[in-house]
Amino acid sequence: MNVVAEIRGLHQVVNNLVESLTDRREVRALHSPGPNVLNKENQQSLGERAVTLQSFLKLNPPTFSGNLLEDNPQFFIHSLNKAFRALRCPDDTAMDLATYNLTGHVYHWYETLLQSRRARRMPPILWDEFVKIFLERFLLTSIKEKNAADFEKLRQTPGMSVMQYENSFTELSRYVEHLVTPDIMRVKRFVRGLENPYFTALSPMVGSMTYSEIVNAAYGIEAGLEERRVNKEEIDKKKRIQGAFSKGSSYGGHIRSSE
Repeated sequence: MNVVAEIRGLHQVVNNLVESLTDRREVRALHSPGPNVLNKENQQSLGERAVTLQSFLKLNPPTFSGNLLEDNPQFFIHSLNKAFRALRCPDDTAMDLATYNLTGHVYHWYETLLQSRRARRMPPILWDEFVKIFLERFLLTSIKEKNAADFEKLRQTPGMSVMQYENSFTELSRYVEHLVTPDIMRVKRFVRGLENPYFTALSPMVGSMTYSEIVNAAYGIEAGLEERRVNKEEIDKKKRIQGAFSKGSSYGGHIRSSE
């Protein structure tokens, strides 16, 4: 396939995604209620999705006592993130559930942290902030340095899907927040690690998309490439069948003429 045509096709996919995202922003701005407005339907929907301690414990989340020989802080956070996504858990509830599974001196450490924040009249701690504080306190320095090095080396390799790359990027970026804050730095680093043709198609869009939008655009390109691959296979298959049929017809005609 012509390389120039392929790149143009990818840019068209990205442009279509940008237009779609722009339209969605305009629609949300037009129809979304004010920050303090919540209609009865939304209230009912939120109520139906209320996360309980029982539903959380059914997922068998790990506890964390701070024992360096038995407890893995990365595994603890990863498991809770997985549970919270499954339960669609809001930030304040996530904190209540996560700290329920802290035991021993780690729970006392958390209580001391809360008391210190209250004394300084700081706002309630939310999940993302807690993850940073928790890993800074309990993750060994050697492991943090390894994770930071792994993040620096992270690249999308041939055969690695966008989802696999994004998952690795998200997990490792927790340990190098200074490299991915603000959002534009996260976008640049994400795109820099993509292989072609993703990198070529998305590089011009770095300054105009948020992180979530650039990730969605990468998924869109991946879907477009897969669709083209399937179509090409179908065309090639038809050509092979037609070629085999033509050869068979020619061979049969030659036999008849000889007779």
